[in-house]
Amino acid sequence: MGVHQSMQEAPPQERDLLSEPGALTPSLAAVLPPLSSPTARISPPILHSPALEVLRSVELVRTIVDFQDGMYSDMVQFLRLKAPSLPSSDKHTEPYVLADFEALDRVLAPWYALHGTSRLGVLFETHRHMHHIVLLHSVFFGLVDVVWYLHRNGLLFMTYYPHIDLAAFNGMLRLLPFLHAVGCRGTTKAIDGAAQRGHLQVIQWLVANRMDGATELAMVGAAANNHLDVVEFLNENRRDGCTSAAMDLAAGRGHYRMVKWLHAHRTEGCTTHAMNDAAKNGHLDVVEWLHTTRTEGGTIKAMNQAAASGHLDIVEFLHEHRQEGCTTSAVDGAASNGHVDVVSWLLEHRTEGGTHRAMDGAACNGHLNMVQWLHDRGFECTASAMDLAATHGHLDVVQWLHANRGEGCTKQAMDGAATNGFIMVVQFLHANREEGCTTQAMTGAARYGFVDVVRWLSSNRSEGCTTHAMNLAATYGHMDVVQYLHAHRKEGCTAEAVDGAVEHGHFDVVEWLLANRTEGCSGRAQFWAQENGWNRLARLLQRKSMPEWTSDECNSYRMLLRYRP
Repeated sequence: MGVHQSMQEAPPQERDLLSEPGALTPSLAAVLPPLSSPTARISPPILHSPALEVLRSVELVRTIVDFQDGMYSDMVQFLRLKAPSLPSSDKHTEPYVLADFEALDRVLAPWYALHGTSRLGVLFETHRHMHHIVLLHSVFFGLVDVVWYLHRNGLLFMTYYPHIDLAAFNGMLRLLPFLHAVGCRGTTKAIDGAAQRGHLQVIQWLVANRMDGATELAMVGAAANNHLDVVEFLNENRRDGCTSAAMDLAAGRGHYRMVKWLHAHRTEGCTTHAMNDAAKNGHLDVVEWLHTTRTEGGTIKAMNQAAASGHLDIVEFLHEHRQEGCTTSAVDGAASNGHVDVVSWLLEHRTEGGTHRAMDGAACNGHLNMVQWLHDRGFECTASAMDLAATHGHLDVVQWLHANRGEGCTKQAMDGAATNGFIMVVQFLHANREEGCTTQAMTGAARYGFVDVVRWLSSNRSEGCTTHAMNLAATYGHMDVVQYLHAHRKEGCTAEAVDGAVEHGHFDVVEWLLANRTEGCSGRAQFWAQENGWNRLARLLQRKSMPEWTSDECNSYRMLLRYRP
């Protein structure tokens, strides 16, 4: 059965497993816009002309379109859509996973609302990479009609990631019975992920219906995110247990009741991370409880991090009740983040003092009042103070350091300011300092699309740039920068410009470079065009006689991509 066919009606027993199908309905009109009916003014011979017979044939028109450049207007938005991050055992990935899927949904949800599943076949024929993306998105959000379409057309298993795990992670209980019935795979990550997100009903269903099991990460994740009902269920119904990370994470996030429950019902305990992280994040009640109830204590990181975060009450408590103390990092960190009250208290009550990192850090983060306060009390800094202030666009700090301190800066000041687009800082340094910059200034500005900075540097400085400037501007789609460098600079580019633009889907830049430059590209460009199903671009490269890799070269490059950060 072809993927272009519309969704077939499911047998009653399978539709029951899928619950309510939702509002998605196929429409042939969405596949091909309806042709206008002939009017009475058209004579009979024209009504039966071969041309109109061709236009009335959906399959013939589609075949003709397949040999033309371009694509349906509703397909353009999917050109640069990338596969989302997927849940993993690393707790730090959750925000990225959710953000990626929400970004996908902002594109796909309106498209489904307009077309239902009727255009999925065209989508898959136009963009091969969308098979995987649509599958992941539909399982993650429990889109019943889309999942059913994929199942009926033999596309449901076109992913390496276990379906059960993904649905469980996002709490799609309504989809789990169907995925289970048709043989979709699951692992221990199903319960682990559901526990991390607090989906108790999903966990209960998985425990009752599947044998994938769980790991200690289930209770750890639930404790970290304060899902006490999940922790209690796992404690009573599973034997996977947890580790000391459960209490450590709960303490660090201020989940006071969770910490007390784990202390009362589990034996794993905690480590010094519990008090250190609770202090860092300002949870005085947890710090006090750990101090009076547990024996693990903390380390010098507790006061150092509390000071850096501005939690003076915790600094005072640790100073009065604990013996670990702190290091110069306490003053340095507090100063870097502009906490004058904490720095003042530490200097009055502690003996560790601070270092040049205090003023350097305060300058980096734009805390001019802190810089001045430290200056008045005899603190020193280094050239990094002005370098970092310039890089982060803090013109007032740069001006004050220039007028009141003697450390100066390095070429990194203008390089960093230019790279980040702070043209006023660049102009101040140019007018008032002698350090200058390097080719990295223009190259960095080009990389991030700051054409005004590129233009100013080209007109007012002599350092210039390298071929990396146009290469990077092209790679990241900054057409205005590419055109300016082409018209006003002599450095040019290399084949890397087209290669990078193709890889990142900037077709307008690719076309312009091929029309206006002679460097061409390498086989990597054709590889990415074909890998992503960008047929129009692949044909353009072929017409320009651009090089192509052999199948062995393509396979070798795919292997390298697995290890690319």
